[in-house]
Amino acid sequence: MWSTMGMTHMVIRLGALVPVLSAIIAIVACGGTASSGGASSVAGPDGGTSSGGGSSGGGSSGGGTTDASAAFTPVVGGLHAVMGANGQPGHLADQNGNVVVLHGVNESGSENFCLTWGPPPVVLSPAGGPSPLNQDSLTAMKSWGINTVRIPLNEDCWLGINGVASSVGGANYQMPISQAVDLITQTNSMVAILDLHITAAGTTPAESQAPMADLDHSVTFWQEVAAAYKGNSRVVFDLFNEPNLPGTTAQKDLCWKNGSTAPNSGDCPMVDFAVAGMQTLVDTVRGAGADNLLLLGGNGYAGYLADWPAYVPTDSLSPPNLAASWHVYDDQGGCTSDPATTLATLCPTTGLGAEATMTAGYPIVVGETGYYRCSSSVGAAWWPFFLSWADAQQIGTVAWSWSDGNNPQLLSSTTSFTPNANGTIYENFLSCIGKKTVTPLTSCTSMPNTGCE
Repeated sequence: MWSTMGMTHMVIRLGALVPVLSAIIAIVACGGTASSGGASSVAGPDGGTSSGGGSSGGGSSGGGTTDASAAFTPVVGGLHAVMGANGQPGHLADQNGNVVVLHGVNESGSENFCLTWGPPPVVLSPAGGPSPLNQDSLTAMKSWGINTVRIPLNEDCWLGINGVASSVGGANYQMPISQAVDLITQTNSMVAILDLHITAAGTTPAESQAPMADLDHSVTFWQEVAAAYKGNSRVVFDLFNEPNLPGTTAQKDLCWKNGSTAPNSGDCPMVDFAVAGMQTLVDTVRGAGADNLLLLGGNGYAGYLADWPAYVPTDSLSPPNLAASWHVYDDQGGCTSDPATTLATLCPTTGLGAEATMTAGYPIVVGETGYYRCSSSVGAAWWPFFLSWADAQQIGTVAWSWSDGNNPQLLSSTTSFTPNANGTIYENFLSCIGKKTVTPLTSCTSMPNTGCE
């Protein structure tokens, strides 16, 4: 999600939370369908450890399958990508080969926390001041069926550079992050997604989203993060939140993959800083000895996947442990409430290109999603439809945001964890999992079962 201070979302199949406006609750109540026609698309606003990713196992669903209960199910570890074959999309699996669909939420705040309030950086309520991520919050998430928490990070805060005070940066930023990751992954057997969200090259303070990772600091950031969490296979690395490079399509694609060694040079003549391309970031993580699952967001604020499979970096692991990160908000379909129009925009290679990545066999995780730009009636029709479509494709969804202060929000209260209208939609969607038969879709534009039975 884009914003000056950045936003992020994430989700995995067994859980998710999305507070919703009370006016729309009737549309998504578990007993009915999520608006028979409603669909409009949105653009981004912005326990134990195991052997890790890259293994070739993984179950896949054959014909119709029934989802597990929306009640929280622990993630056993060994999370990794399983490539699809013969034009079929890939999926995620655990160390036992069981399919894992991420249903989660973004825990916004740590991307700018050291610049605003000081530690601890992992917060529930950035608008109202610091409030640490704690067991009460995770218990509330698990009651929804959420199994994933995405934590956006700031490279200057992590590294303690460019004017960040030592009292809030460096080790004093990293320690609360580590405590939160342990609480999420070890104590609660959930997945933690660590997302490089806010960056800046040179001596410029990292206070807003950049178009791409920088060679000056992002490589060092990932060397340190990968070394810190390489033994925890419930930790996923989202290498760069929302690439949004300028230039022609060809320039964007080449720069996204290859980066540059100096400003306005090589494959990035249109970028005024040295870019750390996705190949460099993948190599950096693997060079640190980490085989964790890696998420790579496409260009267009992670909203465009049509070219993703043609430029995806090479992974030294075989099979590759990579998945596409996709950010999908309500206005990406033109704020219409027609599902066919939505899918024609999101799916085919002529649109935002999910189909290209799916047929190339790579898994997709929707790292951010929600609605807030279109009218509430359109958004309330579109979002349940999109969530059901993604679920039928075994595409995980991570909603924005469990925190307040950054729209779209899921909660009306971050102390009682009461869902708002957005959150109600997401909570109802999760509660329907296990109460309906999910038949894998035969094409990108197939219509999903949006009901609760």
